[in-house]
Amino acid sequence: MRKILYLLPVAAFFVSCVADSIQEELSTSQGQHGVCLFDASISEREGTRVVGEWGTDGILAEWESSDRIGVFAGDETQAAVFTVKELDGTNAVFEGETIADAASYLAFYPYSELLGREGTSLSGKMNFLQRYSSPGYGENRIGIQPDFFPMLAYSPTGAHSLSFRQMCAYIRVRVRASATLAGDTYLKSVILQGNDGEVLAGEGIRVAVAAADDASLNIRTGDPVLSVDASEQTYSAVALDLTDPDQPEGETNGSLLSQSEFTEFYIALPPQNFAKGCKLTFIDTRNRYMGTLTSKPFNAARGQFVTFRAGGAEKVF
Repeated sequence: MRKILYLLPVAAFFVSCVADSIQEELSTSQGQHGVCLFDASISEREGTRVVGEWGTDGILAEWESSDRIGVFAGDETQAAVFTVKELDGTNAVFEGETIADAASYLAFYPYSELLGREGTSLSGKMNFLQRYSSPGYGENRIGIQPDFFPMLAYSPTGAHSLSFRQMCAYIRVRVRASATLAGDTYLKSVILQGNDGEVLAGEGIRVAVAAADDASLNIRTGDPVLSVDASEQTYSAVALDLTDPDQPEGETNGSLLSQSEFTEFYIALPPQNFAKGCKLTFIDTRNRYMGTLTSKPFNAARGQFVTFRAGGAEKVF
């Protein structure tokens, strides 16, 4: 019995040493977590972002103090959230906690806990319902809140420098109120449909990120492309909700249209060709419908806006 009692501390010491050795090896192979800084820029090639303002050459893309990005370090499947530390227009410094010396970093904007990683792919969902966010300041400002990340950045060398590129295409809609209508016109939703059953949203949106020769993506050459898994739920229509969810329903809970100037709205969607054109449906807060249809083919390319005009003119509700 004494011999057994004597050996127990020795065995415990041995187990402790082995555990410490394993933990040390894991820390060495996986890297240590700590506070990190990333220099994030919006690629000069990109003309769009979720919020921006019209400049001479399109949308002026700039970071905002409330922006958050997610960062996957190495092969980790859980993204760390990073917030703005310094701000300078199209450049910003983001601060957060992750592996400081990972072999590579994959970042996305805006941050979402719903975004996951499956091997060599990022996965998430793009809802058929998008919500419009009125910036409320500045001239010609725009705002959209797609629930799927519109920008990606990849650092294959482990450098703490990220150049973000767009993931989505955007439809720009310009509409104003008719002078013949009595009273104010509040628009509550805009619905987009392709005329050839195009998939505009889905529960299984994926982006391959590892293979440089993967035809569906070239993050390393700066051309990320979304794909939609047809085996999961897909949607052939997408709706832009213009109401305020914090306000009660009513004739004024929507976007007030001007009779003299066009109001612009934006709808995010997976990049694709519309072989037979598309249809837009406008609904105001008094449940009045107006539809517009074009059969002319067009391409909604990644990182670009397509301005929708029916018959060569913007829409009048």
